[in-house]
Amino acid sequence: EDARYGTWDAERIRHLFGEEDANHILGMKTNLQRSDAVVWGCSRSGTYDSQSGYKLLNLLHTIENPMTVPTLPPIETKLWSNLWKMSGVASLAGWQKPCPSFIKCNIGSSWIDASRNCGVAWLTRNHYGVSLAHSRRSYSVVPSPLEVELLCFYWAVESLSTMRYEKVGFESTSYLAGEAVLNPENFPHLSGLIGAIREKFSLLRLWSIAYVHKEANRCSDAIALSVTRDHRYTSYIAKDGPGWLLQMILEDAVGAYDNY
Repeated sequence: EDARYGTWDAERIRHLFGEEDANHILGMKTNLQRSDAVVWGCSRSGTYDSQSGYKLLNLLHTIENPMTVPTLPPIETKLWSNLWKMSGVASLAGWQKPCPSFIKCNIGSSWIDASRNCGVAWLTRNHYGVSLAHSRRSYSVVPSPLEVELLCFYWAVESLSTMRYEKVGFESTSYLAGEAVLNPENFPHLSGLIGAIREKFSLLRLWSIAYVHKEANRCSDAIALSVTRDHRYTSYIAKDGPGWLLQMILEDAVGAYDNY
């Protein structure tokens, strides 16, 4: 918007949006008396939720086919990064269902200090909240919590790509880890690990990363905590969820909802 004249900056609008959207925006009257607000356009409420993020990713996967659709305008090519940032703004407390075409993978970690073993874990669930598989692994001599969380991303993506998963929504309580994966240029000291993670992500057909509160990630966090608290250093991958965690997984499924 051009504040000098109370009109749209047409050149910028046409640079940022496709022709149809640009024409619609330029046809709207501006209101300088009203404060600007950020609105997520892919949900009815105007706020971000993981289900609408999954829907958008499915749509982007379809329209990015070069056989049918021309190149997207610049702002739309940045939606991968924007999805991460918006999810941090409007993340909800409880675990939410993925859309039916995706599986959700919550990743968790537990770190005390660099001299002791740390734990990482992941847990996959489907649209009904049913646990499909889980894993636990321990690492030694890891300098920081961020590096532990990145190791967890690496372990999860490597495992799921080997298991032939195609569409996965990853959730983590570490905002920095998601930023590192999506914007590696801001974390040059971790370039080797981040590069390896991104290479593994390329093996998946479609993926997303979202930041969530601890309440939404409690199951995978509990598995990771078993490494540092109970000294369970044996690494494994298994079907379903841990027997001792089934009640919590069931509570998540019962309390979850979808809104797509």
